[in-house]
Amino acid sequence: MISRAVLQDVSYAYAKRTVLASLDLSLFAGEILCLLGPNGAGKSTLVRLLCGLAKPASGRIELEDGITLKDIALVPQQVALYPWLTGLENCVAFGRLAGLSSHSARAAAEEALALTDCIAMQDVAVRRLSGGYQRRINIAVALVARPRILVLDEPTVGIDLEARAHIATILRRLRDRGASVLLVTHDFSEADAVAERLAFLKDGSLVAWGPPQSLAALKFDGRKQLDILLPAQPDQATRLALARFGAVGAANDMVWQSFEAMDGWDTGAVARRLEAARIPFSELRLRAPGVEALYGAFCGAHATP
Repeated sequence: MISRAVLQDVSYAYAKRTVLASLDLSLFAGEILCLLGPNGAGKSTLVRLLCGLAKPASGRIELEDGITLKDIALVPQQVALYPWLTGLENCVAFGRLAGLSSHSARAAAEEALALTDCIAMQDVAVRRLSGGYQRRINIAVALVARPRILVLDEPTVGIDLEARAHIATILRRLRDRGASVLLVTHDFSEADAVAERLAFLKDGSLVAWGPPQSLAALKFDGRKQLDILLPAQPDQATRLALARFGAVGAANDMVWQSFEAMDGWDTGAVARRLEAARIPFSELRLRAPGVEALYGAFCGAHATP
């Protein structure tokens, strides 16, 4: 695969506090890489370094031959648009700011709006659009300069599931066109849907990276993820029984997860074991470990994403 950007032994500190330590990471063409980690892990700093908004204290960042910082676009977490302008006018304005001529900016704006499925709303003032459309036009603005590396910082915050699905489709479309996509996200389902590689950042260090399937095989060795949905808040006896079953409670205590199930098990076999242990349940889900499970394994089950 073609490496679009390579971070080699990169470190960064604010005053005397180390934020990133000896970090190595590559971004490949035609790939979506999802970056996850607890608050304060250094994700925002990594984004700033990659986009040229800060310089590493040590180490280096190498870009593919022919790529400059102008080929890297950032979609910020907060919508950064002119609310009184239309989607088309916003895209043209940012194209002009990027140095495009009026004609080129208009053509690039129309292409970006088509890529993000915003043509139908391109003549509506941004302030009148739904949150989902605003997020999509926020991406379109970043695409006007036709970047080869696209960095998105939590682009689905505060929008509904349908809007999230639209953005996932846009990211896959950009990947298929050869872009290198770095998605910073706290949304496990979003990462499950689009990630070809995952990178987990904790306390300024990359603790794991690679394809989701490879990381799951490494950490769980063929075990499946079992989600046990309870019909009510568990009493102490149920908690102890679940713990003996190898299950750990989620934040609301109504869903417990275990990784004791092996290949070949089905929900019927699991149900019989739970009934024998006198553990009540309303639903069982048996699946390969997903991003949430990997996050818990590498960053800590109680780390706040």
